[in-house]
Amino acid sequence: MRRSKDWPWYRVKAAVEAQGGPLVEVAIASGVGSSSICHVKRWPNPRLQSAIAKTIGVSAATIWPTRYDKQGQPVSRHNWIKLNTVPTRRRVKKCKAA
Repeated sequence: MRRSKDWPWYRVKAAVEAQGGPLVEVAIASGVGSSSICHVKRWPNPRLQSAIAKTIGVSAATIWPTRYDKQGQPVSRHNWIKLNTVPTRRRVKKCKAA
C-alpha cells in the first residue's frame, strides 16, 4: 500500500489562516519559537505539527502521513530523513591513462 504524500505547505497555511490566525500565533501558543514555523515545512517537529493539526481540526498524521507510523506515533527524525532523502550520485575521479 502506498502512503499518501504530505499536504502542500500552502494548504496547511491556508487552513490555519481560515481558522482566524497566522501560523506564528500557533507557534507562540505552543511554546516554541516563531522561527520554528520555517522549519516545520521541511523537517519533523511533532510538538508544532500537533499544534497546527489541532488548530485545523484534523490529526497531524492526516497532514503529514510520511512523518507518522501506522499507529499514529511520530517517526524519529533520523529515520524520517533516511526514508525521505534522495540519494546523491557519488562522483568518481577519472584516472588518466598512462
